[in-house]
Amino acid sequence: MIIPRRSRLEWIQHNRQPRSRVEAVGALLPKLVAPLAGPDAQLREGVRDGVGQIVDRTFRELCTLGRVDRRGVEILVSHPTAAAALRRQWLMSLVEHLDRTCRFVVSPEIRFCVGQGGEPFPGGDGATSPSPHGVGGGA
Repeated sequence: MIIPRRSRLEWIQHNRQPRSRVEAVGALLPKLVAPLAGPDAQLREGVRDGVGQIVDRTFRELCTLGRVDRRGVEILVSHPTAAAALRRQWLMSLVEHLDRTCRFVVSPEIRFCVGQGGEPFPGGDGATSPSPHGVGGGA
């Protein structure tokens, strides 16, 4: 069934959001770019690349990089049931690796939080999980 053009335009006009509810691009852009261009941008890039080098494919599929500052790292996990298993499997390896490769004030605090968004981790060289029975780690 073909809907007449006039009917589609009326629907769009009726369901359009008022201008006052839409945030202007000029106001939204600094909020989006600030975490990427702030003083910790170089640290963020180092953490993203460092984690991407040592984790496996399952970790990359389920996790993204959240907030990064001089004291710690937030890793966003997309599935709530996997968060605890990933934390148990990867926490010590990540702390040791990031403590050696990145400049943190103290030993980095790594938090695994359930959430969406963030930056994906780059693909590594096929690293495997440190635990034989962890998430995506094997038998």
